[in-house]
Amino acid sequence: MIAIDLPIHRSKLAVQLHTPEPDTDCPILQEPIATANFYLFPKPYLSDQPTHAAMTISCNHTFHAMALVYHWARNRNVLCPVCRAGPRNQRLVMGKLPKEWRYSMAARVRREQRNDKSEEETQNHQMAVQMQQSTTTTVMELNIRMEAEPGVSPTVYNLKTHLIPFTDGIIFAVPSDELKRIPYPHNTRVRLVPHTDIHMLRPSNWFAMGCGSMAPGGNFTVNSDQRGFHRIHLTMSEELFTVMVADMFMLNSSGHGFRLLLMSET
Repeated sequence: MIAIDLPIHRSKLAVQLHTPEPDTDCPILQEPIATANFYLFPKPYLSDQPTHAAMTISCNHTFHAMALVYHWARNRNVLCPVCRAGPRNQRLVMGKLPKEWRYSMAARVRREQRNDKSEEETQNHQMAVQMQQSTTTTVMELNIRMEAEPGVSPTVYNLKTHLIPFTDGIIFAVPSDELKRIPYPHNTRVRLVPHTDIHMLRPSNWFAMGCGSMAPGGNFTVNSDQRGFHRIHLTMSEELFTVMVADMFMLNSSGHGFRLLLMSET
């Protein structure tokens, strides 16, 4: 048995590398470590210790060494796959692993993580489109709180929004009748704070009404002049939209009584 330290950010992770017992199964590969063939990385962890195929970690769970290292690299953590013990918020430093196979592992992990991101973006897009096209009444409501500079009354004015289907994202727009009722005069400094029942999103910067077309930050675009506001749009990524709706569905199904209302402009 050999005690080694795996490289993790700003620290080291102590493990035991050893020859496996004949009847010890790897929880990842679901087969005996002694006879397992981890085809992705068939080389041993240490080239000069080819029989040391088992790795035991601090919680005393034992794994096929390369399967465990790959699992940690792939999942960006160093927690035990069985009991989740181990240091939190830590990752392997693949650049400090044995050079015989670290480059091929790093390349494979990067490729698979890119594929994961692409698949997630595709799923988010599909869910967002389904949400937009939904004819049911169980959907999401997003409001915008308009906050005025000190000394102006009212200090806060609430605006409702409509969702507008958009090819490259999600847009929440304040309808024209809502815009006409905004009570603040020309040149009042305001900011916009979008929110749902359970999410508070990034607000816009403070800006003066009546400055034409502008992007005050917080993914807002605004158009206003001396007559008032003509457009307030909030652009949201499909990923964030999907997460927010999923959170609301989860709360709604758990009996918290949230009403989800997604209004689509016709």
